[in-house]
Amino acid sequence: MGKIHHKHKTPHIAVILVGIINMILIATDSITYIASVSLISLGICYMIGCLSYLGLKKKYPDLKRPYKAPAGVFGCYFTIAVYAFMLAFADKMALMTAFIITVVCLVFYMVYTRRHVDAMIPIDEEIGEVNEIDDNSRKKLDREYKIWKCATIIVTVIALTIYVIPLCIS
Repeated sequence: MGKIHHKHKTPHIAVILVGIINMILIATDSITYIASVSLISLGICYMIGCLSYLGLKKKYPDLKRPYKAPAGVFGCYFTIAVYAFMLAFADKMALMTAFIITVVCLVFYMVYTRRHVDAMIPIDEEIGEVNEIDDNSRKKLDREYKIWKCATIIVTVIALTIYVIPLCIS
């Protein structure tokens, strides 16, 4: 599933499999359920991504990284907590379906990776050479990052408020 496409640098087999699964689910004509399972699965994937970030940071602290996320560890813990909170209020049947799919995928992953060596591929071999950027480009990227950071904080606060207000009212 993790095989990276040589040209596009994406996990193309996993993308195709997800597309096939989504087409099968759409054929059931239950869009609300499909949307719930998809959103729950996406939340679980984000949580797994955060756990992966934390695990890689711990297991490979000296790995050359072209980008270091500011407050990355805090962001991971915060993201996991927010998604866990949101999942607590999700449709229970969709949550169970997403949980079963996640367990099946994790079991497959564990069985599949037992035969593989646990070795990190150097980032330059994985994605090619990462060129340093000039000061003007860095300043522009930093400015864009600050805008996205503020927008993300605002959207997170709004989303959490949408979940918390009904709890306080009832």
